[in-house]
Amino acid sequence: MSVVRLDRWLGLLAAVVFVLAVAGFGAGLEGYAQARHPVALLGARGVPHALAFNLLGLQGEALQLACTRRWSLPFVPPSASARQRLPELANRLGFAVVQGNRMGHLLGADVSKGRALEVLKQRSGGSPVRVLALGDSPNDQPLLEAGDLSVVVPGANGPHPVFADALAQGRYQLAPACHAQGWAEAVFQHVLNAQC
Repeated sequence: MSVVRLDRWLGLLAAVVFVLAVAGFGAGLEGYAQARHPVALLGARGVPHALAFNLLGLQGEALQLACTRRWSLPFVPPSASARQRLPELANRLGFAVVQGNRMGHLLGADVSKGRALEVLKQRSGGSPVRVLALGDSPNDQPLLEAGDLSVVVPGANGPHPVFADALAQGRYQLAPACHAQGWAEAVFQHVLNAQC
């Protein structure tokens, strides 16, 4: 089969997948009618929780489950303007949104990496546990606060600005290198050399 002919079949397949996706979207969202809310609008308007769907891509049962979820649901962050509206929307629905380096995270009530660490420490049965906490983005801040020794791993342009105060106050240490090298060196320095 020639490349041109293959391209035609792939184009047809893409069109069919698009039509099925639009039909599935319409069928899956209660109160949504293609005639009233055409897909060209790139989002649901005038239906319950439309803003949550537009920003998070969640609807119906998935949105309800996200509201009661005890851990995090990662998502690809929307545009910068939509990202500014997320915290207020999340708060209204009873959860929070935090930003990692690449992904956003939808969090249920009282959910964070720091809270998870606190629960793990409580379940350790009273044995003395010391935790080396490493982080590089805003969603790591609760973990760093809960750790016994907290190390910020910088990116290529330095540490994330959210950590500036804690670094200046000496509450967090700065890893000696960025990205993976920084993670590895911090673990080597503090765990393998038993400084934790």
